Parts: sequence; structure tokens; C-alpha cells
Amino acid sequence: MPFWLLYALSDGLAWLLYAVIRYRRKVVADNIRHAFPDQTTDWHRKTVRKFYTSFTDVWLESLKSLTLSEAQIRQRVQIENPELLASYQQQGLSTIGLAGHIVNWEWLFLRGGMEMKNVWGVYLKVENPFFDKLMLQIRSHYGNRLIEKASLLRELVRSRGQMRNVAMVADQAPQKGDNYYWQPFMNRPAPFFTSAEKLVQKEELPLYFVGIKRTGRGRYKLWFEELGFPPYAPMPEGTLTSRYIDALERAIKQQPENYLWSHKRWKHKLPAGHPLATPGEA
Repeated sequence: MPFWLLYALSDGLAWLLYAVIRYRRKVVADNIRHAFPDQTTDWHRKTVRKFYTSFTDVWLESLKSLTLSEAQIRQRVQIENPELLASYQQQGLSTIGLAGHIVNWEWLFLRGGMEMKNVWGVYLKVENPFFDKLMLQIRSHYGNRLIEKASLLRELVRSRGQMRNVAMVADQAPQKGDNYYWQPFMNRPAPFFTSAEKLVQKEELPLYFVGIKRTGRGRYKLWFEELGFPPYAPMPEGTLTSRYIDALERAIKQQPENYLWSHKRWKHKLPAGHPLATPGEA
């Protein structure tokens, strides 16, 4: 399917999801309203509408990646500062990179994997076998390895001494509980996993954030921000996680319509008596 037809289809699907099916429309509108309380009602409405176009673009582009060559992905996804990852490679360092559900995170993973050797993508298994197989096929299309989250620590220990570059989308909502790091995220308390923070400190690995923004339809730009580099001095728990959250917020605010607002990121409430970190205090 040529891109012009893909985007015509995307426009139709976006309208269908927004106006007819109303797929999670209340969730999307509520999340955007809370995240940007100072914006007008008209701005909120337009951002909600733009979100659905971004949403359908991402899923159709992800399917399209199965027929795109590596050269085409390189052309469509530019990198702003490749020197950061290049320096890790030159030093022979294993790394952990964190991204968020911003615009086309699937192409982010595919393109980022072209800059590094032995890339492991951490994923959560999808309950539907068909879609689980499809997502694995998309994400491993150019040779990246996929590791289920539950197996990550075991695989890291098993491969100690080898170069491996772990990539994960780190803004999933944890299951209900109080053993997480809580910090305001887009104006509301949200729990975050601290597994990446603990891993880089235990294994003495660099930690970095991968941002992505849309520069045109089917065109993107990536950038990298270093969040931590070994050796790590003693620091308060949550320090590196907080740096990730701050970087993620800055990226979202560049193009608000491109975040995955349909995700129920704020479905859990801060447990009574649980500490809430202040952004940047760690």
C-alpha cells in the first residue's frame, strides 16, 4: 500500500474511532484535560481530535514497517544526536534505553536498533496470540531480539560480560499496589516501575532516554538524553526514575497530541500514607 493511500485510510479510521465508535474518547479527553488544565476547551477538543489521527497513523505505519527496507526506515526516521550512542558503542558498554508511548514508538525501536549492536527489546506479552505474534514480527523485523519482561534479569545475568543494549517503553501502568515510585506525571500522581534504575546501578550500565517527535506525516526525529552513567554514587531511591519522568514530560509537551492518551495511565490512586516524590527533588 503506498503511503498516500495508507494515510487516506488512517484519516477514515481516525474519524470512525472518534465520531462513531468513540473508542475510549472519555478517557482521552479526561487525560488531556488534566494534563493541560490551563488550555482552553477548544484547544482540548482539537487535541483530542488530532490524537485519533496520530493513533491510527502509528498502527498503520507499524504494519507498513513489515514491507519497508532498512534504508527506508533510516530515511524516514532521522537521529538528532547519534554521537551519544556511538560513544557507548566505542567504549564497548552495554546500555539501557527508556522511551515512552509517544507517537511511533515502534519505528523508534526499529531505527534505534540500527545504531547499536545486540539490541534487546523488552515487551509485555499480549493476551491475544495473533496480535502477540504480529507485534513480535514487527519488532524483530530487522534482527532485534525480543525479551519478555519477566525474563530480563535472568537473561542479563546469563549474558554478563557480553555487550547487550536493552530498550524498553517504561511508562506502562503497574498493577495496583504500593511498592512503586510515585511522582506527579502530567499533573497527577502516577506509579512507575524502578526496575531500570535498579538494573543500571546493579550492572553499572549507562541509562538514557529516547525521545521522538513527528516532523511530517511518516517522518520522525529521534534524540537521546543521558540519565545516568557509571560508576553510580549512592543516591536516593527514585533519582534516575525521576529523571526519566521529567524527560518524558518534556517530550510530551512538544507535541501533546502524539502521546498515547487512550492508555489508562492514571487508573490507580496514591495509597494512603505513601510518599509522593516532588519532581526533581531526588
